[in-house]
Amino acid sequence: MGNTYKKNLAVFLIAFTLVSPVFAASPSLPPPAVIFSEEELVSVVKPAVVRIIGRVEGTASIAPFKIDLKNFTVKTIPNEKPLVIPIKMEFTGSGFVVNPDGYILTNSHVVSDYTVKTSVTEPVVDLILSLEERSLTQADIKKINDEKTNEDGFEFGREILEYVINESSFTINKTITVLNPISGEKDSTKLVNDGFHAEIVYLNENWNVDDKDIAILKIKEDNLPSLRFGDSNEIVVGSQVYVFGFPSNAEFNRNSLLEATFTKGVVNAIKNSATNDFRIFQTDAKMSTGSSGGPLFDDDGRVTGLISFMTNSDDQQNGDNFAFAIPIEVAKKPLSDNFIMNDDGTFAPHFRAGIALLHNRHCERAIEEFTLAKSVNIKFGVDKYVDPYINKCNTLIASGLSIDSAWDEFIENIRSMGMLVWALTAAGIFLVVMIAVGGLMVMRRLRKDKEELIHLEHVIEHATENPASLQTTAPTLHQEPQLTTIVPAENSTSIGEISDTAKKLNDSTLTRGTSTASGPNPELLSYIKTARAAGLTFQQIEVELKNVGWTDDEISRALAVPQQ
Repeated sequence: MGNTYKKNLAVFLIAFTLVSPVFAASPSLPPPAVIFSEEELVSVVKPAVVRIIGRVEGTASIAPFKIDLKNFTVKTIPNEKPLVIPIKMEFTGSGFVVNPDGYILTNSHVVSDYTVKTSVTEPVVDLILSLEERSLTQADIKKINDEKTNEDGFEFGREILEYVINESSFTINKTITVLNPISGEKDSTKLVNDGFHAEIVYLNENWNVDDKDIAILKIKEDNLPSLRFGDSNEIVVGSQVYVFGFPSNAEFNRNSLLEATFTKGVVNAIKNSATNDFRIFQTDAKMSTGSSGGPLFDDDGRVTGLISFMTNSDDQQNGDNFAFAIPIEVAKKPLSDNFIMNDDGTFAPHFRAGIALLHNRHCERAIEEFTLAKSVNIKFGVDKYVDPYINKCNTLIASGLSIDSAWDEFIENIRSMGMLVWALTAAGIFLVVMIAVGGLMVMRRLRKDKEELIHLEHVIEHATENPASLQTTAPTLHQEPQLTTIVPAENSTSIGEISDTAKKLNDSTLTRGTSTASGPNPELLSYIKTARAAGLTFQQIEVELKNVGWTDDEISRALAVPQQ
């Protein structure tokens, strides 16, 4: 019995394993990872990318100076009046939200006073250098070329600029504005007035020396779409990267001032910073002035770097066009020092969940996630990035292709099953049915055998309680009992055999009172044997014998004799 049960259980488990692929899938959870298309990648990143406009007014008092190209020296000219230059300029850059409470990451050079000073001073330095070069003879030029390298010339140019800036004085009044992404203004002044005033939370004034070109801005808005950091340590030469920014040379007309540009490329080289304490990524993703401060991100939409500078204009004319990004790890310390946590807020997590559900056609739940993704600051206009995916979901639902219940999942699995799976499933179902039918038959048989064993135990117990009756002769009745009816057992082999047996027994007269010292009446024993062979149970035999007049003692003694 135990071994049979274990075998049946093992067969059932095998069958269930064959059938289970139909029921295994569940729409309750999206897959853990999302593989974005480029369209989806743009939609999750772009809402957090902003355009920054700086406006400066003031004056610059440039100290008179003289450059000596023969000796590579620069010095001020005493007793001469400084050159006073009015400052009125506008600069532009890019940035991205790193915390939904209004914190934005960008480059220091986009918002620093040093950029303003450089912009005012460089034209003056270039003019003086040009005049000095004209005063040189061919012999002077040859000597300089023989003694100095291009690197020496570059360093001397930087030295001149730093010297003049330090010797001059500046009055700078600066306002920084993050443009409103949903503004419909086309005039730059109105566009700035419609934007968000930004305060500088952190600025690295030494960015031109240590290459840590990081600045943090804060606007008085909350619940913004935000970007989460990735791991820039995973970037290697050849890695695919993407960039968002607002390149000035991509401004087709005044209607495109708020339209960020998406480009992609690979990391062409990894170089060391000026201080050799971090890496700088060189990529061929197209960028130009205005893109500084934009995010460099991977195909998961995680920020891995910050666009800092581009190939200079002279090299670009020669065919070179590279962008350079500092790793996002460089920005983590300034953020931490100012108690700012990188957080992707509400938009990105719900948008990602919606995309994952849409990929698996769980459209009702996807719409719920997309709706939650839209519950961010209305001024950042995420609707235009989310609504196309809600429309896709509604189209799938209307066409009956959405999978929104266990039944939908079952039907989808049925549709996608191949012939082999169908064959295995059919075999599994057949085995399950056969096991179920066999199990029912076994249970019924076991229940019937148990009932008979219990009855036989009662008969033997009765015979044991009256041992004297086994040695006595049964009393003689005035009328011999005639067996007239036998009810066929449920599991007799055939109706014809039962009928024949009943007829033979009805034609026989069992003579009572002929028990011997060795046991019960032989004819009674023969009858019991014949009735058992016909399929009657002990209970049925006992009833029939009692109906024709046999006593309990006679019946018990006869039934207690083992059947051969």
